[in-house]
Amino acid sequence: MKKLYTVFAVALMSVLVSAEAFAEVTINEVMAKNGSTLATASGVKGIDWVEIRNTGSAAVDLAGWYLGNDPTKNTSKWPRIEGSCVVPANGYKIVWFDGDGLCTSWAADEAHVNANISTTAGKHTVFLADANGKIVEQIKVSPVIVAPAKAK
Repeated sequence: MKKLYTVFAVALMSVLVSAEAFAEVTINEVMAKNGSTLATASGVKGIDWVEIRNTGSAAVDLAGWYLGNDPTKNTSKWPRIEGSCVVPANGYKIVWFDGDGLCTSWAADEAHVNANISTTAGKHTVFLADANGKIVEQIKVSPVIVAPAKAK
């Protein structure tokens, strides 16, 4: 019986550590209308992007997570993050929003989703959700006037 309690305690600690790590991942910056700020590894410019921040002390792998532009859609329509998306401890990771298919050659370490970010007032709400569909964070995209980035 003592062994069963030990196994349960270890499993519970593992779940708590995982939930804590997810709580430390946030949307740090949203770039719509990316004219020249960043380019993909293959040199493609003009793709929207979102910067994810990990404030925790351990790296977080967002494989299987969702990142999209409309959290009101059915979860079966949400885009999953493709490519490698490990956000380092106390670090950042760019995830490209390439709904137009501008980039046809992604590097293995480039995370991306099949979606765009509109700068039309109120049209898109960028959101991050875990692999189970629980929304971790969402940011309503404001219309772009002069500065296209929205940072925390």
